[in-house]
Amino acid sequence: MRAPERRREAVVDIPRPSPTAPSAPLEPTRDVGWLIGVVSAVGALVAYWTLFPPDATGMWAGYWVSIMATTSLLGSMWLRTSLPTAPGVAITAVPGGILVLLGALRDYPATIGVVMVAGGAGILVGGLLQARRSPRTRS
Repeated sequence: MRAPERRREAVVDIPRPSPTAPSAPLEPTRDVGWLIGVVSAVGALVAYWTLFPPDATGMWAGYWVSIMATTSLLGSMWLRTSLPTAPGVAITAVPGGILVLLGALRDYPATIGVVMVAGGAGILVGGLLQARRSPRTRS
């Protein structure tokens, strides 16, 4: 007895559309602002660790920089969640303003003053850019 013959048909591979996850619209101003704020806060922390003198002035200025930069970083993390945007922008930008004022108005050595003003200005600009064109800040 012979085995029955099997027919072989050509298999046609039908291309299927790939599933894509829905993504939020790009907000380049907010993303650039977030990046500027985070880089400025981390830069101020690194500058504090490497440039500030180990005396009383450097110690107290270091406390201000580390507290303000850490608060700004926490605010930046807040802005990447689904929480309301307005408080996150305030938590991010206000420490930058405090650093600018401390660096400009206090009688610190030049190294400390430049780090505080530059880091604070970057944090402040980053926070303000995140508030711009944000659909959730007007609610």
